[in-house]
Amino acid sequence: MSTKRAHASQIDPDIQFLPFARLYLKHRHHAKAPATRACDRHAVEGVLTEAFHGMRIRDITRTQVRRWYEATNATRALSVLSQIMQHAEELGIRPEGSNPCRGLRRKQTEFRARYASPEDYRAIAELLQVEFKKYPQYVRAVWCMLLTGMRRGEVCGFLWSHIDNDRIVIRQAKHHPRVVWLTPPLQDLLHGYPRLRRVKHVFCNKYGAGIQPSALTNWWGGARRRRGLDGFRLHDFRHSYVSVAVNTGVSLRTTGDLLGHTDRESTLAYAHLSSPRKQQASEQIAQHIAAHLGCLEN
Repeated sequence: MSTKRAHASQIDPDIQFLPFARLYLKHRHHAKAPATRACDRHAVEGVLTEAFHGMRIRDITRTQVRRWYEATNATRALSVLSQIMQHAEELGIRPEGSNPCRGLRRKQTEFRARYASPEDYRAIAELLQVEFKKYPQYVRAVWCMLLTGMRRGEVCGFLWSHIDNDRIVIRQAKHHPRVVWLTPPLQDLLHGYPRLRRVKHVFCNKYGAGIQPSALTNWWGGARRRRGLDGFRLHDFRHSYVSVAVNTGVSLRTTGDLLGHTDRESTLAYAHLSSPRKQQASEQIAQHIAAHLGCLEN
């Protein structure tokens, strides 16, 4: 019997929101990073319990979720609620395709991403070259983000032990383990500096410890101001990766898989894609970005 079926057989189909949400946190505990687990738990025990306490998980409707979201605009909590509802579908507590959260964030949000143009990539590369002598590890970490679409936390938590032949296996990504392909431009970046003995992190500070996400953000903000390059957050490099992928012919489904997205409809569609195709797409994107960035002169 599969793990999911074993879980489902032990769950009352009339289970209420809070006990099921706590089960979800337990079932997904090892698949998420500690900080993400803490945020999920805070959302469950806070605003979500206030809104849906006492309701059966299978009875929560889209209208109820929409009204709650319009009143709170709790985007992070909506994401957690969506994952809980998806888990309920997977365990058969809710009908397949009944996630009441689907599409609400895309319709409600006023988020505006910035996408790097070829000129922007060249300006970013010039900034990083200038900053490299004083801040080599920060520069390498950002260069890695540019080439892979990795999140800030994933780059800062990147260990040498994550490298498995031609791929990087990130076991504690934001939502679930994911694979990042070790493309030629990324191989050049990692090959360009010596690996220190007894140092686990790929991008480390002068003491050998992994660089902190907040420190990377603070440095990047200062570097932008020093070099007159305003408007680009670190996370915009991830959005730019998507833009390059789509504009070079990579499907949204493949792009979402490469980025570790958790959208159910897209994830189900990824199943038919072979690893070689994903690797080819990853190399195509990285080569295109590297062509605009040039080479990091170590």
